[in-house]
Amino acid sequence: MIPYLAVRSVSEGVVSLISGKHGQIQDLLVVSIFVIVLIIGSIVAIRLLGDINNEFQQTDALSDQAKDTVSSFNSRFSGVMDGVIVFAIVMLSILLVVSVFFVETHPVFFVVLVPLFLATIIVNALLINIVDDLGSTSALFSVWYGLTMTNFLAQHWVALIVVQGFLVLIAFFSKKTGAVGA
Repeated sequence: MIPYLAVRSVSEGVVSLISGKHGQIQDLLVVSIFVIVLIIGSIVAIRLLGDINNEFQQTDALSDQAKDTVSSFNSRFSGVMDGVIVFAIVMLSILLVVSVFFVETHPVFFVVLVPLFLATIIVNALLINIVDDLGSTSALFSVWYGLTMTNFLAQHWVALIVVQGFLVLIAFFSKKTGAVGA
């Protein structure tokens, strides 16, 4: 019963994202905060797995096969998490732009969305600086710079948000009025 409810709530969330009054600039902030939380969680998880691997390697009670398995998993984990983060960024960006086409709007709201877009850029710049400062600490330095694709995207995060925002604004105001559901 619980897995059905979880799948049902996730599917309802996706449907509400596509069919509700979403796809606006505020959703860009929600998507970026989700990605930033995913990045921080990945950094912490990779660090913890590295610590667990070190403990496993120092334990004499475990077999060499168990140590090799944990070491192998540890060495691949950062690459997998790097790919997961990039995949999440790409898929959430596509979902955000596509969901814009399901929202009816009037061009007069462009004036309201531009200040929200600028605020979103500022908030994202602050959040990604926090992530970079966290990753640059001595305890997480090797983990943060080991996530090469994520680190590259973090260095260009504000530009990425600006491009996403302009794509959302273009898609938001490029369709004909009343074309939704036709």
